[in-house]
Amino acid sequence: MSRLTLTLLSPITCLVPALLLATLAGCSSSDDGGNQDDMTPMASVGNLISGITLDGIPGTVTVRSGSAPIGDANGAVLQYTGGGTVAQGSTAQTLLSSIDALDAVLVRLGGVSGFYEIALDQPETALSLLLSLSPDAPAGMVDCIYQGRRDGETTWGEPVTIPIEILNVGSGELQINLTWNSDADLDLHLFEPDGNEIYYDNTTSATGGQLDLDANVGCGNVGVENIFYSQVPPVGMYRVAVDNYSECAQTSSDYVITVTLPGQAPTILSGSITEADGLVDVFTFDL
Repeated sequence: MSRLTLTLLSPITCLVPALLLATLAGCSSSDDGGNQDDMTPMASVGNLISGITLDGIPGTVTVRSGSAPIGDANGAVLQYTGGGTVAQGSTAQTLLSSIDALDAVLVRLGGVSGFYEIALDQPETALSLLLSLSPDAPAGMVDCIYQGRRDGETTWGEPVTIPIEILNVGSGELQINLTWNSDADLDLHLFEPDGNEIYYDNTTSATGGQLDLDANVGCGNVGVENIFYSQVPPVGMYRVAVDNYSECAQTSSDYVITVTLPGQAPTILSGSITEADGLVDVFTFDL
């Protein structure tokens, strides 16, 4: 069966944990954790990050206006796993940890006003965040900046900056995006109401659906695939599936599916898949 090379099939013009981002200028080394000169001063974190989900840990996520608290070198120290490449409308996975128990975490973007505050129901030394980017987030490089607060304290730790590259992909009346955390070759499949399948070997549909990004063919480090509709999709039931086409020396891969309809909060689904699993149904929905 033939495979596509990594191709952006439609014209495509930073993921930030829900930034999970016109091309942004390179990251700076300023104290605010980085600043993109091309990001307009009016940009708001709530407009670029459509939501943050705590994966398996109870807590409350709130969008705040204004500037984030100034970090203290004596405050909580964060470590992270994440970053890399995402796309407009996709969801980034970030793992944060600390030797100290944390009762809250802040998330913001370099050069963007406002921030997200995540209050944990109980102190944690590790947490997984799913950061969903708006389909309107500008493409390019962006800094995602985190701060932690020790349980029982009022002082925030110094910022930790994760640079992220946001790819420009298609969006419209319906967007379905797959991101994953390994070099494996995962594939996104969408079955339309009439049974037509959109995937790497059938990238366009007569109804306007299109796979415009097929990644990690032959193994790689992008980990993003995207299907979108340039017109109103047909009415009926849709089925979203994921295939681990090639493990590429990985034992398994964690993935996130993001389904976005205009004017609605994105639906986020996460899981893990191996090559032996074959094609796995992840989500069905009706339009």
